[in-house]
Amino acid sequence: MKKRKWISVLMAVVLLLQVLSPLGALADGTAPGKNGTGPAFPPGGAAYDPTIPVPREQVKVLQAKLEMVKKIQELIDAGYSVKEIRDIMHMPRLFPYAKGSDLAGRGDDSAWCYMQIWKEPETQPNWCGPGSGKAVLSNFLANPPSMEYLAKEAPRACHPKYDGNATHCYGMFIPSIQKTLAVDWTSIVNDQIGGYYAMTNPNGLDAYKNYLKWDISWNGHPVNNIVNTEGLPGWGTWSTDHYLAANQYIFSSDWIHYGDTAPNSASPNGNPFGWHWWPLSSFYSTNVVGAYNLIIW
Repeated sequence: MKKRKWISVLMAVVLLLQVLSPLGALADGTAPGKNGTGPAFPPGGAAYDPTIPVPREQVKVLQAKLEMVKKIQELIDAGYSVKEIRDIMHMPRLFPYAKGSDLAGRGDDSAWCYMQIWKEPETQPNWCGPGSGKAVLSNFLANPPSMEYLAKEAPRACHPKYDGNATHCYGMFIPSIQKTLAVDWTSIVNDQIGGYYAMTNPNGLDAYKNYLKWDISWNGHPVNNIVNTEGLPGWGTWSTDHYLAANQYIFSSDWIHYGDTAPNSASPNGNPFGWHWWPLSSFYSTNVVGAYNLIIW
């Protein structure tokens, strides 16, 4: 009797570990996609920079995310419905999300997740990194840190190599080059929430839609985009690199919904700040691809 009880307990522990423990990053370093193909991640499968130590817990969370996405894609390719996949995967369980991000009834064609936006200071028109960072963190945290903190004080991005000195050591924004580096954004946001986000280069519109779907629909979290501003609302012909977080899409009618945190002083052609619907295929091909084809998902 005792032997049977011991075997039952052991089997329960093994099953629990299979559900809760990350099974490791994909061996070939690619994003999961149909038949195992997809756009490549940077080395390490994340926002990888060998000069920045990545805490073990962040690595585990990202690996769990990648493994979950891989399993979802396998089920999609096998013909399971969205409801069946949610039941099989016990979604959502792996990752926390804020109020308003209930995933019940979400399909693959359209989905949304909770996010707030705040306008960057008029005196700081290049704080789009901290601005989009605070917007994304509002999905995870009831009281996200201030842009000032994210720009100047957050302790996860010490990059004297970019400045040539150590004066910029504690935040997203690098004054000497007037911008936020994506690796800083990812490191600092992940530090606030214990992991989750990674940089990648979508290989085409279908791949980009998959990243939107995996984050916004399956996990209830925003996707941060590095874009070129030309042609977007409030920007007109003004062309510059910019961070925008998206929290909603409708594939069948080709729409993406994003929040722009830029102040009036960022554009000579209008006021970019606010919520915007924009044609998805144009947003990807003209604006995302126009700025290094890089997103943080």
